[in-house]
Amino acid sequence: MAQEYIIRFEMEEITGQTEEEYKAQRETNTEKSVDKKSVDVKTIGKVLTIGSAAVAMGSQIYQRKQSTNNSIRGDSIAQSQLDNKMAKLNEGLKVFGTVGIAAIVNPVAAVAAGGALAISYGFRAFQTAENNRLKQASWQTESLVNSEKQKRLVQNIVRR
Repeated sequence: MAQEYIIRFEMEEITGQTEEEYKAQRETNTEKSVDKKSVDVKTIGKVLTIGSAAVAMGSQIYQRKQSTNNSIRGDSIAQSQLDNKMAKLNEGLKVFGTVGIAAIVNPVAAVAAGGALAISYGFRAFQTAENNRLKQASWQTESLVNSEKQKRLVQNIVRR
């Protein structure tokens, strides 16, 4: 039995191949032409970083719009609730953006990022404690001044 040949015209060339040879060659060419890149960790890190930045920017726009609306309405309770929600969201984004993305990109960097974040929170705690000490001292001074004023007022009333 004679083999059957198929003539194909490709890129102005004539190839004299059997159907099986043509299919085998086409499959190998297709496999070579398809670039089988896997998604690398840096790409994932970039996508997550851009995503968290977009969420942060969107939340800032939302907060400013809501703050304006609350100011117009004079709704200080809603503003206080909004401020608390936004503070939690911003802290979550900060932790995710620092430690989470670093852990995905490079676990060793996550340890360093976690340490830096811990130092940052330590400084904030120290600053808050110092601010609280200043406020307490101010209140104690105010309390002494008010006590002295009250004492003088009572003395002036008794003298009259």
